[in-house]
Amino acid sequence: TETLARRLLREQPWHAGVWAQLAHAKRFTAGDPDLGPLAELQKRLVDATPAARARAAWAWGKAMVDLGDDEAATRALDAAAALRSRLAGIDEPSLDAAWANSVDALPLETLDAADGEEGRRVVFILGPQRSGTTLVDQILASHPDVAGGGEVTFLPLMRHALGGFAAGPLEAWLARQRTSGPADPWAPIRERYLALGDERFGAGARFNDKLLSNHYRLAVIRCAFPGARILRLRRDPLEVAWSCWRADFPPESAWNASAPWLARYLASYERIMDTWCARYPKWILEVDYARLVTDPDGEIPRILEFCGLPDHPSTRSPHLNPRGVTTSSFAQVREPIHAGRVGAAGDFPRATASLRAALSAEGLWFAGRG
Repeated sequence: TETLARRLLREQPWHAGVWAQLAHAKRFTAGDPDLGPLAELQKRLVDATPAARARAAWAWGKAMVDLGDDEAATRALDAAAALRSRLAGIDEPSLDAAWANSVDALPLETLDAADGEEGRRVVFILGPQRSGTTLVDQILASHPDVAGGGEVTFLPLMRHALGGFAAGPLEAWLARQRTSGPADPWAPIRERYLALGDERFGAGARFNDKLLSNHYRLAVIRCAFPGARILRLRRDPLEVAWSCWRADFPPESAWNASAPWLARYLASYERIMDTWCARYPKWILEVDYARLVTDPDGEIPRILEFCGLPDHPSTRSPHLNPRGVTTSSFAQVREPIHAGRVGAAGDFPRATASLRAALSAEGLWFAGRG
């Protein structure tokens, strides 16, 4: 990625998007020769579009974070967020409706009846962005009995058949299936999903599905894949928020353009998962990110046992797995498991001040909160 960005910069030396790609791909150090041109970029783009200025401001903020300059990082990241918030917004009523629909999509008696071993080939990995889902996906994909995983989009493809993942469409679909469908009304969904898995990972292969938005589809997962294992990643909300705040997410992640929006999004995610974990604690394993990276020899065997996999030494070295990773954690997963990012938000008290206030307003506990 860095090589490609530098090649593009030779042709377009003041392109904000390319500079953002370069900033994402590297770590800046004191005296870095890229700092001068990156600072000049901020001046040259003063009259550019808000989108271009946002990318440039973010790239400078990323550099300041790498250098540990709290004050400069605060100015740059706040500027980038302000520009992004002008381009998009978050629909809070829709977010609340999605929360309600996801946890009440099907009657409890329907969910309680879902039992069996169907779908054990799949491990669903859930958690908000920057919570450690990519690391766990990489750990499992390093096991010789797991073919791979990643952010597969198999479940969203079922929307056409189901009509949607909210209560109304699901209940209507289920009523039709019970009238004229197979004995197991969920068999067609499961078979379509696993057929896609066969095409991508090999016939009968075990694989992971870490599409983060699947938390909105847990009712379908519960019924169509009663034997599937579900991992719920937990990480200090401030650490998640800070990691998201300094990430260069695509425009569709509009919730990342404002500290209150970001906190609201994280609170919604946690409420959904808390509800499901309380309902069905036996089929959802909670994995604490800090414990995983500080004690991998203790946590990884626990995860593997829950997933029905024997322990294997390759899972302790997921950075050696050559599979492609396209999430924003692509650089981190090439490093050995380490705890260097635990408590990282504490090094930037000014840059995280707005995040602390927003998380507190949403009632989210985080380390250091009174």
